[in-house]
Amino acid sequence: MPWLWAFIILLIVYTYAHYGFASLTAHITAMYSAFLTVAIATGAPAYLAALGFAFMSNLCMSITHYAASPAPIYYGAGYVP
Repeated sequence: MPWLWAFIILLIVYTYAHYGFASLTAHITAMYSAFLTVAIATGAPAYLAALGFAFMSNLCMSITHYAASPAPIYYGAGYVP
């Protein structure tokens, strides 16, 4: 498999795996280095892989209402249904 397709699949799996974690910190701590290592092993450029997973880590905060630290405050106040 070409590294580009492997990298795209890894980014998608990394992003949607966030549903299994209670916080963004737990998700990044458990998965970032493992996915980065696999991406580099498939031939992806290291700098691109590191920035790609960092970018997707930031997008994970918008997937669930409990991902970021201020999110429970917004949810409890009724701003997020």
